[in-house]
Amino acid sequence: MVRDVVIAGAGPAALALADALAARDLGVTVIAGAPAPWPNTYGDWVDELADAGLSDVLGTTWSDARVILADDDVRALGRAYARVDGEALRQRQLDRCAARGVDILWDELAAELQVDDRGTTAVTDAGTVVRARLGVDATGHQARFLRRSGAATSWQTAVGWEGPLTPALDDPSVMTFMDLRTDHVDGANDPTPDTPTFVYAMPLGSGRAFVEETALVASPAVSFDVLRSRLERRLAHLGWSMDAVHATEHCRIPMDTPLPDREQPLLGYGGAASLVHPASGYMLARAFGTAPEVAAAVSDALRAGHGPAAVARAAWHAVWTDDDLLRRQLHLFGSELLTRLDASEQRAFFGAFFSMPRSTWSGYLSSRGDVASVVRAMASMLVHSGFRIRWKLLRSGARLPRALLRAV
Repeated sequence: MVRDVVIAGAGPAALALADALAARDLGVTVIAGAPAPWPNTYGDWVDELADAGLSDVLGTTWSDARVILADDDVRALGRAYARVDGEALRQRQLDRCAARGVDILWDELAAELQVDDRGTTAVTDAGTVVRARLGVDATGHQARFLRRSGAATSWQTAVGWEGPLTPALDDPSVMTFMDLRTDHVDGANDPTPDTPTFVYAMPLGSGRAFVEETALVASPAVSFDVLRSRLERRLAHLGWSMDAVHATEHCRIPMDTPLPDREQPLLGYGGAASLVHPASGYMLARAFGTAPEVAAAVSDALRAGHGPAAVARAAWHAVWTDDDLLRRQLHLFGSELLTRLDASEQRAFFGAFFSMPRSTWSGYLSSRGDVASVVRAMASMLVHSGFRIRWKLLRSGARLPRALLRAV
């Protein structure tokens, strides 16, 4: 039997797409590997998650988020934030896929995805062969089957701990989106004291918290050892202690992975398709919000009788619209600028960024915003930043026309 679509991978993006395809009555097979919980902590703005259809799987939610620039400079952002219940999301997607007839091959990994004039042949490491009219590589940032030129040059890295925090965070209704203070950093104990990092802190109730030391974007990547050491010293400096760590997270996200070849007859999705937001590192809302549009493009192309190359081309255009491509180039420009700022400059940058109206900065951070919102935020930063940041923006601006040309 020939399936409509075969997907290699079973992470959030893969199951989002499988569900959306099956909702259009397409036959889908997922090559899933071993059943296992998703390891990452997913958080995002409540309105972004709602737009992506994820309101029913939110865990802890905070009515506001804040940015701390200094002891006497704390900014309330006026925007609700939520932590996604990863296991609830995973189970929801598995239940939806089962109800819609998605065939999931557990304990098997895709060994080959070979495309010919009639479709894709997937071969698993257990020897199972699946024929489908379209193949999808959703195997993550290090895509196993897609063609792409080049590799990432900048990364977001983070080390997070979850456990009982003493004393408890002061306001359980507010999460700390960024604490950019650097009082705890000194050259005697830190090999890279000018490399900017911040802490992300979520009160979870009953005295528990999740705290994560994060390098937003750096080239080369900030090591886990540096982040772990900074987190230890930060907690000590703030007078906090976490005597028992119930969960640890190590996160390494490529922020500027080149797009795959969008003319190839194999589709990519999720990290494999470079869906990571280059300025924030977020991808979950984008993957779930875009999946129905990709599924519609695939369904229309298959029902029109198109061959594998034409189906993949239509799907790629839904994954990366022309506006998406232009917005990505603008975000990459901003991300590259951040890699050139030291800790004090990055603190000044975000002081200016979060001084803009909420609609302006949230439009820049949105995973599905319009190009005008990104341009508006960039222009506002140029006007309202201090001299040092404005000078770096202007110097970096010489590369902006080239970025726009690449987008065109």
